Amino acid sequence: MALRVKHVGEYGTHATAKKAGFKKDDIVVGMDGATSRFSEGELIGYLLDKHRPGEQIKVMVLRGAERTEFTLPMQ
Repeated sequence: MALRVKHVGEYGTHATAKKAGFKKDDIVVGMDGATSRFSEGELIGYLLDKHRPGEQIKVMVLRGAERTEFTLPMQ
């Protein structure tokens, strides 16, 4: 998996990822323990099937040369 973060919401409910620590151009390399290849749509479908709003999901991000783990709440 390697999905580039193109946009991070700035205000209100759209700022959830920003509040969790995500930045534009981060590379998502793992989500919810999954590291296999997913398209953006497949990943969204997987997450909606496995999780409910409010649940916390661990996300591994590559920022520059460093890997960082964030916790993102399902919306």
